[in-house]
Amino acid sequence: MVSPGALHGVLVHESNPTACPVSRCSGAGFSVASNPLWTGVIFMRFPLPARQWPIVRHSGFTVVELMVTILVSAVLVALAAPLYKEVRERSIVRGATGDLIAAFQQAKLEAAKRNDYVTVSVHGSGSAWCIGVQTGATGCDCLATTCTVTQVNADSLNGARLLAAADFNDTGGGGSTDVTIDPRLGMIRDFATGTLGTGGSLVLASPSTAWDFRVQFNLSSAAQTNLCSPSAGRPLTEYAKCP
Repeated sequence: MVSPGALHGVLVHESNPTACPVSRCSGAGFSVASNPLWTGVIFMRFPLPARQWPIVRHSGFTVVELMVTILVSAVLVALAAPLYKEVRERSIVRGATGDLIAAFQQAKLEAAKRNDYVTVSVHGSGSAWCIGVQTGATGCDCLATTCTVTQVNADSLNGARLLAAADFNDTGGGGSTDVTIDPRLGMIRDFATGTLGTGGSLVLASPSTAWDFRVQFNLSSAAQTNLCSPSAGRPLTEYAKCP
């Protein structure tokens, strides 16, 4: 170990006390120790490097990026709106035909279970119409009263249009808008003649006349249902053309 006296006339690095003769170590960055015991001793002082602050990038959108995003979104919405409208119109008319089919299926089941006549009523026209299922040979006016088995009101049909009043060839006890199921045969009973009925048909359309998707609902004498696309209006491609 070097004593203070031995360091007279030498340079010493502050962080590494290695003796360096003054004759060889001089210049900027050296200073003489202020301690009297270290007279003539010079210490090397290296300047500290400037502190490097990290560069912080702020996340988010610029005004230009935001405007471009809004513009692209507006274009996509404008392109998708007609497609959404078409899908909705198709869905509504499909739903209405599904409700009709379900009503006749339930009527046949109820007639067999109760061993009694069950009548399906389709009353009204346009967007103000309904489907009712009633026990007995006479149907119910689902626009004014509550049917005993079930009914589908106009608000549940979501605006689907019945283009003309239902005509089931007077096969129901209540008139041409009613169809009565015979419990013994599971077929339509024509109360006007006392024989089996011949069934009938009606046409449903989507709410908007601009789209005007149409489906024809057919009912056979055996109370079997089927759907087809009428010649008028816009057809639904999943149904064959009506004969």
